[in-house]
Amino acid sequence: MRIFIASKINNNYLEKISEIFIFFKKLKIERKLKPVELNNIHLTHFFLGDILNEEKLNILKKSFEIFNFTPKIKFKSTRISFFPHKQTPRVIWLNVDEEAAKKLYEINNKIKKILNDNGTFLNENFIPHITLARVKQKLLPDEINALKNYKLNEFNGIFESLEILNSTLTNDGPVYTTLHKIELI
Repeated sequence: MRIFIASKINNNYLEKISEIFIFFKKLKIERKLKPVELNNIHLTHFFLGDILNEEKLNILKKSFEIFNFTPKIKFKSTRISFFPHKQTPRVIWLNVDEEAAKKLYEINNKIKKILNDNGTFLNENFIPHITLARVKQKLLPDEINALKNYKLNEFNGIFESLEILNSTLTNDGPVYTTLHKIELI
């Protein structure tokens, strides 16, 4: 199993992301990118890979009860950014505003404690972001600047759930299966 923990986003936000994908086409860079399928877009808290056995997975599911009364997190994205850096991006992503990021850090710290208490030790740096695409071919400086300067109008979203997902790699891309889901209230 390729397990990860993620927060899913409301549909209106995903529709706004489709506008960015149209912008990729206008820039004629879509062939240089591997965009994330809209139905797969999420915020990743932790990628665990195959380190969980069935017993640890069941403990993790039970431990997630602490999130049962967690409120939905409203957020705003204000810019397109790049990993590892702007000059040679490998990933194109959207930011999350500071107030929402604080709430996500709190959730992330609780998840990390749950994992560490159950013998799954992680030392990952968490940067709240929403991945849009992976870069397959080098982007030119003017293409990068066009992305950086893209105006995100009314890019408001809501993190609606916290989920434990399994990712199965296929020739058509990853297929995500929800193993456990907490609806945020």
